[in-house]
Order: sequence, then structure tokens, then C-alpha cells
Amino acid sequence: MLRISNSDLVDSKIKAKESNRLKSTFVANMSHETRTPLNGILGFVNILKRDENLADTERKEYLGFIESGAKRLLRIITDVLDISKIESKQLSIDNELCNLNQIIDGLHGQFAVQIDESLIELISIKAFANENSNLILDSTRLAQILSNLIENALKFTQNGRVEFGYTEEDSFLKFFVKDTGIGLDLDV
Repeated sequence: MLRISNSDLVDSKIKAKESNRLKSTFVANMSHETRTPLNGILGFVNILKRDENLADTERKEYLGFIESGAKRLLRIITDVLDISKIESKQLSIDNELCNLNQIIDGLHGQFAVQIDESLIELISIKAFANENSNLILDSTRLAQILSNLIENALKFTQNGRVEFGYTEEDSFLKFFVKDTGIGLDLDV
């Protein structure tokens, strides 16, 4: 015999409404996050199509903006797909031998190009020497996580510094991203 109380039904209805609200918020945020780089890509493509007399330096610069926007859009889509995989418990971890310092250096190089003329100092911290930083881990996932955190720190830091890397504490590795940006609203 199936017995469902009114309070169980009310609780289920409240949870369903909250879930719906969160999904709607997520879709709205994703719409905004994907439109921004896509609008930039389309804008620079239109400039390149219209103006055949662009100097090579300008053309290369615009192609760089297009490439940067496309990479950002790809990261967003990858993140959304990963969230879906996590929720369906289908995200796989591919552990392999890799050099942790190379991952940190690669991220530093990637973001240093983006902030080349800004007032932000990008600092990477590594606990081990290169020859001692070979570990077995999922380098793609680690780079993805740190990249998202660094990108967020840079987005909200107008001047000052962004530090990232890893330290060793009590035989554990501690990864971090710190910035001098606006910080989080503690009331939210």
C-alpha cells in the first residue's frame, strides 16, 4: 500500500521548484557565458571579411582574438559536458605519469600572454625542482581546474597579482590560486 503524506508531497514540490529554478539560472548563465566569446569571434570575423586592406599586424592580432575566443568557448562547452558527466557518474580520470612543473609552467605561459599589457603580475609557485615533480595524475583535469580558477581570478583582478601553484604540506600537495581582486561577497 502506497502512503504519501502531505508534508512529503509539499517537500517534493519545493525541491522540484528549486531544482527547476537552479536549472533555469544555469541555462541563463551559460547563455551569457557562451555569447560573450562568440560575439567577439563573429565581430572580428566580420572585420576581416569587410576590410581587405588590413595590415598584416592587425590581421594577425584579430586572428589571435578569434583564436582566444574560440578556445574560451571550447573551455566553457567542455566544462558543461564535464558537469553532465559528473552528474551521471561517467566522468573518467586518466592517470598518467606527468611533470607537475610543466603543467604549472604551461598555465603560466598561457595566461601570461593574455595579461601581457595589463597591470596584473602573474606568479607561479612550485614546491619541487623539475626533476622531482614527476607524478601520476590526470594532467588534463588538473590543468582544467587550475585554468578555470586562474581565469576567474584574472577576471576579477584589475591590478595587483594572481599567484597559483602548489606547495607540500604534511606529505600532501596543496594546490592554490590567490589574487588581490575584489574578493567574494560574504553575505551571499
